[in-house]
Amino acid sequence: MSWMTGWHWALAVPPLGLAVLAAVGALLRNRRGEIGGWLSLAIVLLAGSELHNSLWPSAYGNSVLMNTADVLRLAMAAVVVVGGTLELRRIASERGAPGRRERTRPAPGGGHLSQGRLHRHGRPRARLPALGHPTKIPLASMPA
Repeated sequence: MSWMTGWHWALAVPPLGLAVLAAVGALLRNRRGEIGGWLSLAIVLLAGSELHNSLWPSAYGNSVLMNTADVLRLAMAAVVVVGGTLELRRIASERGAPGRRERTRPAPGGGHLSQGRLHRHGRPRARLPALGHPTKIPLASMPA
């Protein structure tokens, strides 16, 4: 490690320290049940990648060669994609059933609600008369 300069450590320690803090925070939040295990795993993989990059930096830069830090970053991205997709599906399934019932409930005064618009006799409801046409608003009444 004697070949690493002070500049290397000055530039490598902040991202590594932040990644380690994020990993510790994610693990604590996971224990309390605030976030899913997949997110904690992804952040730990990111911290491992930063650690590897700090201790054994690639001499090849951004070339086509992959080192183990790149593999850890790729694994982190895969965990985020799969975990995020599963989490979004879970949220959609929880919220999906009530949303379907609300879209077809009767609206006050007849008609029905369909995707946020009130329809009567098969037509969208006309503009509210108090608003008028947007091009007929005097410029003096426009906020600056």
